[in-house]
Amino acid sequence: MSRRTLLSPGIRSVQNFLHNELSNFQQSPILIVSSEPATTGAVPMSAIKDASRWLHFTLSQNFGLRTVPATISSAFPSVQDLESRIDLLRRTGASSIVAVGSGAAIDLAKTLAAERKDSIEQLLLVPSTHAAMIAAGASHSLLLDSVEETLVSNQSTVVCSTTVAALDPKYFATVDSTIAFYGVLAIVLDAALRRSTDRLLMEVVSEILELVRDGGHDTMSHEEIVSLCFRSSTLLSYGLGSEDRSSPIALASSLIPTIFPHVHILSFWASLVPGLCHALESTSVTGPVQELVGILHDRAEWKNFPKPTVVDEKMKGFSVPDMALSHLQSNSALCKTFDMPNQMLIEILQHSMS
Repeated sequence: MSRRTLLSPGIRSVQNFLHNELSNFQQSPILIVSSEPATTGAVPMSAIKDASRWLHFTLSQNFGLRTVPATISSAFPSVQDLESRIDLLRRTGASSIVAVGSGAAIDLAKTLAAERKDSIEQLLLVPSTHAAMIAAGASHSLLLDSVEETLVSNQSTVVCSTTVAALDPKYFATVDSTIAFYGVLAIVLDAALRRSTDRLLMEVVSEILELVRDGGHDTMSHEEIVSLCFRSSTLLSYGLGSEDRSSPIALASSLIPTIFPHVHILSFWASLVPGLCHALESTSVTGPVQELVGILHDRAEWKNFPKPTVVDEKMKGFSVPDMALSHLQSNSALCKTFDMPNQMLIEILQHSMS
């Protein structure tokens, strides 16, 4: 994976970066991947649209750069989206990619840069949601296989220079701050459950401990939550190397397209915190992680999160963990990833959905 530079949040940071890199961006057209979200969803749509308009205007009018627009309106990029945009890159000769908006736009841009590594020299990611911020820092991307109705991890990684920049709060579509924080918690608890050797893990655990001890996560600034989302995302594993795939990714990849297509991925991850706490307790976790799990168990807030519900009438009345097993097995076989035992994943679901 390429080294990713995180700029200070705000439009001025983006403008300064574009000014410094202007000669590189002038060499060829820029492919702009932006979100065209639906009118309904878990996050405010106006901020995403405003961020896209601002970036398009800044690139083309303020800096006079040649741009090629490409939009995505779905929650996840599909294999077909990838193929059509690769063709667009070939036809236009673009050697830079800029993505703005949701996680789908970020993941599509990352996958394009990874697949066209010989021709893409610069990647600028401008997330305007918390989930997009996590996608910007993660090592790989998720694509929707519409035939198999599952999310698959792109096997290639980005090698070109990558810069990540969140805009001002007015251009940032925030979900409930508690949901975003607990979505990050799911990533961190999973990394501890997998016994990740990433040195960042204990640093983030200590930071989160300070926040939950006094309820400080309720008053986190825009800069603080953006930074936490970005840094925690590097703890995500896609099961393509020596580590098991992160359980939030494994479960979301298997279940969101088939059972919970209407559920936002951060809300789904936040709902897994109870199951991850239970799993960590059963592994005799010690130290700061043990303290964190103990504090979380004593809090009422996570127990009141709405559980993901099944909207398909044909699935109502069935146990989600029971329905999940076949989806987990087929997804694992399709993605060819390393996963923790299916029984552990099912137990996380059981203690999260009950």
